[in-house]
Amino acid sequence: MPPARLYFDKILSQYYDTAYADEARVGIVVSYLLQKDIEAAQAFLEENSPRFANEELQLEAQSYIDMAQQGKFDLSFYVRLYE
Repeated sequence: MPPARLYFDKILSQYYDTAYADEARVGIVVSYLLQKDIEAAQAFLEENSPRFANEELQLEAQSYIDMAQQGKFDLSFYVRLYE
């Protein structure tokens, strides 16, 4: 498991009832996508959709998956997102 996903898992286990949990869920989706594992990203999102408190972040995660399916999501996009 990549270090980023370990970090996000730790956030989810310790801060599952805070706003940070949704951000961690999005981060996990992104970590799968950066590994080109769209199926795992989609499966994770489907499994965790009921846990999202912020619907906008859930939709954001789905939009990243949609972009990856279209071949438009890569590390350069992700970096631009957070600049």
